[in-house]
Amino acid sequence: MFKKLFTEFLNTEEVKRFETANAVTPQRRRALTFGAVLMFSNREPLRTFKMMHAGPGQIESLRTGFGEWWGIYDEDEALEVLEYLSKAEGHAPFANQLYQQHIAPKRKDKRFGVRDENTGNQRADQGLKAYDQVWYDLQRFPGKDHKYASEELLAVENFAAWDLGRVVYIARNSVALGYLEEERVWQYIEKAADMASGIYSGWREYLAAYCLGRALGYGSYKNIDLEVKYLLKDDNSPYKDSKFK
Repeated sequence: MFKKLFTEFLNTEEVKRFETANAVTPQRRRALTFGAVLMFSNREPLRTFKMMHAGPGQIESLRTGFGEWWGIYDEDEALEVLEYLSKAEGHAPFANQLYQQHIAPKRKDKRFGVRDENTGNQRADQGLKAYDQVWYDLQRFPGKDHKYASEELLAVENFAAWDLGRVVYIARNSVALGYLEEERVWQYIEKAADMASGIYSGWREYLAAYCLGRALGYGSYKNIDLEVKYLLKDDNSPYKDSKFK
């Protein structure tokens, strides 16, 4: 029941009215779509910049969490994070390095199981195990008509999506918290969108790179079944009406 409520939230009339009332240009809506994975996880509308859950009590809770998770407490710190994420210089370099060292050598025989591998580095081991899980999940969770073929996943060798996708989240929260002005952060969002569209072929590859990159860089695959199913399958997904290129 929780999962059903979680996924149906974005399709409610309340959310659709909110997105209509706070509409952005088609160009900006496309740029926002690159952050849809993380904003979906945070139960925020995906087609508009303004955040729906930004009441006084929620803002204070957000301020605390934002500071603890990201170390962002003011304007300078918010800009610093946006700067390096929009260049894919956050966790993506670690994810790319881990892939090249421990996964790419196995591509020829397609032997991607890494659960029995111990690098001696706890963070690396967690990332490899999470990657292994996401590799198989992407071939199962989206369902018959949308699941990934192994050949699609073999093509994903750049995990910049994991950093670029988080730019939208950081930008929206920074503005909601009063750290930055909205017009100032659009340059970072649009830069990240342009960079991503230059690296990947479309939404499917971008989404796979984001999920696999998050696994490698963060050792996490939480909610992948919900995110992937919604973005690839749901008629209301922003992937359906936003051009990738």
